[in-house]
Amino acid sequence: MRARGKVLREPDAGPGLLMIDGQQFRFWLDGWHSEIAPKPGLAVQVELNRQLEVVRVTAIPEAQQKELAPTPVPRSTQKPERRTFRFLARILARLTGTFKKENPAA
Repeated sequence: MRARGKVLREPDAGPGLLMIDGQQFRFWLDGWHSEIAPKPGLAVQVELNRQLEVVRVTAIPEAQQKELAPTPVPRSTQKPERRTFRFLARILARLTGTFKKENPAA
């Protein structure tokens, strides 16, 4: 299985740490397959085996990181006041309809 992650800790005397989808995984230098040295914050491509152990780690070049970066979600084109007004109008319409059904004289 392949996944993208980030280096949290570089492997010195002990194992390094990777963060993949909110989970931490250990890795060693023998699994590192890149010319760039591992350093905290570096984006990486990780290959995991069936036991979810790190098999191979490759650094993602900065140029490719920018291409793979998630695009920002566009904000709503409506103004917040307009959305609030519509929301309140719907509530008022429901309450008015309920009031008329319960009280025919109104």
